[in-house]
Amino acid sequence: MIRVTVAIPTYKRSTLLERALLSALAQTFAGGMEVLVLENPSEESLPGVPTFAERLCDSMADTRLRYVRNATNLGMVGNWNRCLDLARSQWVIILHDDDWLSPHFLELALALTDANPELRLVGCKGIIEREGVEVRPDPRPTSSVKYLRIAPFHILLGNPFLAPGVMMDKETALALGGFDPDWFPTMDHMFWLRFCEAVPCARLQFPLLHYYIGNNASLQSDILVRYILNDWKQRAQLLSRHYPKNRLLRLYSRIKVYREHVFLEHLFKQSLSYDELAEGLTKLGWRPVSIYLRWTYFPLRCVLETISIFFKSCTMKPVKLLK
Repeated sequence: MIRVTVAIPTYKRSTLLERALLSALAQTFAGGMEVLVLENPSEESLPGVPTFAERLCDSMADTRLRYVRNATNLGMVGNWNRCLDLARSQWVIILHDDDWLSPHFLELALALTDANPELRLVGCKGIIEREGVEVRPDPRPTSSVKYLRIAPFHILLGNPFLAPGVMMDKETALALGGFDPDWFPTMDHMFWLRFCEAVPCARLQFPLLHYYIGNNASLQSDILVRYILNDWKQRAQLLSRHYPKNRLLRLYSRIKVYREHVFLEHLFKQSLSYDELAEGLTKLGWRPVSIYLRWTYFPLRCVLETISIFFKSCTMKPVKLLK
């Protein structure tokens, strides 16, 4: 029986796809699993002619590996949603074709769901890798790994998962409607919020995912601006649903925009126009914060992080490795 699917949507990734595939096939989880490679055809693809991705999958000759090429290019979000449709298991992980998993990810994530059957989504901490920089080795988990129950409050503080390498229950994901293309490029972040509002979710407190920053869409300045605009919209909706009268959280949300601006510039080494960003945010109902108040971001963050520890949904328990 197939318990989990590692789905790798791919498009023109001839140099990086192999690493993602090998990381999925090298998992220490000994149960039934499949690795689904779902390719969006490029302009150069010809009917009946194998692509690099198809030849790569054939060369690996692993019975757990399944390759599918879409008849047409469904776009990024469309391909992610088709991964959910085609998965043959209860649990599905959508892995970027330029990211990769640490060997113990599946073992620990499934051990956590076995010990806590109510969980419907499990993510983890991550490691940021950069193009041209030596890749860091996978840290070995200790005999037990703690986890954090994720509530909407945690998502107010920021995305609890570094990238889409998150194990989710397929039935729940489909019931929630899958990833929403209207929220590009933060459709995964929005999806995790909807999960947390609907069902129990958790994060393993250990880095088990490598997030690769190289030649991808995230390096485009207009995409990074949309990240910040979408995060503001998401926080505004979250506050309206859960904390409609909390002025402190609304102030924090307004100040967080400045922090995100600096953080993304540093992370992706891109210069973002503040004027362009402020114009877009203002149209969404954001109001600037006096420079004399912006310094309060870090004290507020510390206070809110402390408050989050006391959430009922925030219990910590160990998960043990089998070996």
